Amino acid sequence: TWGSKTYYTQLRLDPLGRESAEEMLTALLGNGMDLAPLKRLILEKTEGTPFFIEEIVQALFDEDVLARNGAIKLVRPMSQVRIPPTVQGILAARIDRLLPPEKDLLQTLAVLGREFSLPLVRKVTDVPDEELERLLANLQLGEFIYEQPVLPDLQFTFKHALTQEVAYASLLAERRKKLHGRAASEIEALYDSRLEDHFANLAHHYGYGDNKPKAIEYLQLAAQQDIGRSAHAEAIRHITAAVNLVKLLPESRQRAERELALQTMLGPELIAAKGNGADEVGVVYERAVDLSQQLGENARLFPALFGLRSFHFVRGELQAASDLALRLVTLAETLQDPGLQVEAHLARGNSLFHMGELIPAMEHFERAITTYDPEKHRDHVLLYGLDPGVFCMGRMAWALTLSGFSDRGLRTAHEAVSLAQQRAHPLSLAVALLSADAVYSIRREGIEVQRAAERATALCLEHGIGGILAQATIHRGHGLSLQGHAKEGSELLRDGLASAQSAGARLMRPHFLTWLAEDLLKAGQFAEGIAALDEAARIVDVTGERVHDGTVLRLKGELLLAKDRSDIEPADHCFRDAIEISRRQGAKTPQLAATTSLARLLASQGRRDEARTILAEIYNWFTEGFDTADLKDAKALLDQLN
Repeated sequence: TWGSKTYYTQLRLDPLGRESAEEMLTALLGNGMDLAPLKRLILEKTEGTPFFIEEIVQALFDEDVLARNGAIKLVRPMSQVRIPPTVQGILAARIDRLLPPEKDLLQTLAVLGREFSLPLVRKVTDVPDEELERLLANLQLGEFIYEQPVLPDLQFTFKHALTQEVAYASLLAERRKKLHGRAASEIEALYDSRLEDHFANLAHHYGYGDNKPKAIEYLQLAAQQDIGRSAHAEAIRHITAAVNLVKLLPESRQRAERELALQTMLGPELIAAKGNGADEVGVVYERAVDLSQQLGENARLFPALFGLRSFHFVRGELQAASDLALRLVTLAETLQDPGLQVEAHLARGNSLFHMGELIPAMEHFERAITTYDPEKHRDHVLLYGLDPGVFCMGRMAWALTLSGFSDRGLRTAHEAVSLAQQRAHPLSLAVALLSADAVYSIRREGIEVQRAAERATALCLEHGIGGILAQATIHRGHGLSLQGHAKEGSELLRDGLASAQSAGARLMRPHFLTWLAEDLLKAGQFAEGIAALDEAARIVDVTGERVHDGTVLRLKGELLLAKDRSDIEPADHCFRDAIEISRRQGAKTPQLAATTSLARLLASQGRRDEARTILAEIYNWFTEGFDTADLKDAKALLDQLN
């Protein structure tokens, strides 16, 4: 997961070349001519792997093949030298040659982990201090482990992960299980005042020590820590491990309750890492809904239904999502729970918004915002993955701007970003920034679009938020295009569209295709632009996401007109249909843009009075946003027509 970090660079460590490997062997063995055949054999077996070279040399000393008496000498004939074909074989042979107390200690240390503290070793081994120090010193001399001075305790680490792996594998299963259980109980006793530093380690030991309930408990605690620091990949790993352990417990109501709690935790983390539309998200929430219904617990059914609604919603299955949103509203009202009412109205409003019903959508957003309490609903990010106040304000900002209240929309977008910053929840902030971007885009403020998208992208990369990284990429591309960098912007936009599609997301694809069509119009690629809009129309026919219908039709009219200025009738129909659809939706800003396009077409035909009448009517409706591009364009055309 570090691969997504901006400050991470991967270095490939190839085996040493022959010259470097020979230099390393000379440093280890010296320049004696009698050692040349042995060096050739070592180079042939190890193929230049430095750790393998070191372990072979160490093994040859252990086996008395080599002796150090001033210079290093070969004390057996080459015909008696046997080198295992793998470094694991070398390590296993070296471990087998240890004295029984040393081997026993090394195996115990392998159970404790790659790194371990001296106080814990004392507790688990029960070896007298003087004897323990001698054994540890011998293991260090044999280069199995290294000492690491770390305050307040002395710590040790295995020289290499393979050393630990081979030592661990040499243990009998029953003894291994007992040592894990002993390690877990001693960690609890030793670090009881700061147990939160050891949750993951305790989960590991209890899991392998066959105490599943304890392992599940600590995996859940470790996951909660991961969620608190937005470490989504680690949280998914811990919760998934806990779910797998729960399924091994005997069937009971308690088992179902534990699994439901874990599945409800897992959903938001999968959404953050992979997106709402990922197949895994649907599997988790369908299971959570089944468990909730089995248990007959409506309060716990709510987040499961909410997550399943989100899954269908982002995949563009808007009717299924809308039906689930209605169930959520009914359930929240039945339970009379303000927190559930916030999420239910959010869900219902979002469905209506994307289906093009702006006025009822804003009514639901308003109800959610009014009910929302920043302190009481702080824990919603854990259950639902987002802060509901941030999301509703972001969507309200977008809806207001489409409805012709651009200044109010901009203020609301800024309030959403400000609230997300106070919440210190990276995913909520990224979503708020992209919602603000939707407002900036309608206002055609390219620099602001790009700035917000770059901030969102940085958050996604820093916190492993893969779910909306594709959206942020699309927004960055659109921001560049609005500033006149159409080629670079289109490339980013196409990359983002491809990534979103591969993640199973169909929601908002028609919206993003209108941005691509704008770029193609500017580039003179009229047929390609029309094809993009035809794809958008086909998607809408399947999903019912109609909020962008007016823009799709207006742009199609512009492309048709640009392609063949002698055939104006198809463009005229597109503009008039766009105006009517936008009017029905209450989308005054797209209605203005479509009316401006139609007025320009009418004026070119000499029908100036008709053009002036239809444009003046919609322009005079507006009471704010006169510094936006659409209103400026309309005003300039009106001035010409006057």
